[in-house]
Amino acid sequence: MWKKGFASLVLVAFFAAAGAKKESKSAVEDVAQTIGAANLKTIQYSATGFTYIFGQSYFPNGPYPKFYARYSRIVDYEKGLSREETLRKQFENPPRGGGQQPIYKEARGMSVT
Repeated sequence: MWKKGFASLVLVAFFAAAGAKKESKSAVEDVAQTIGAANLKTIQYSATGFTYIFGQSYFPNGPYPKFYARYSRIVDYEKGLSREETLRKQFENPPRGGGQQPIYKEARGMSVT
């Protein structure tokens, strides 16, 4: 009798989970349609802040070299392309060395995949 009860419980849990999965999938699709993500072709984001060069301190126990940084990325889902750009400017004055310091002009980097 105990085995029958356990088997019944497993079957009920299985069918409940299958129904919940279908409902959650339709809910996600409804939200994507509402916010316009269903037809999303490209996305772009950017940020500014600071970056540090890890492991490149001028002194053994000193802080890592610090730079102003700007970052942006564009992703095109239709073409399967991505472009990432970074920009670093000197922050420390005077620069102590390490981490490719000093930077007299902007250091730019770009990657296209």
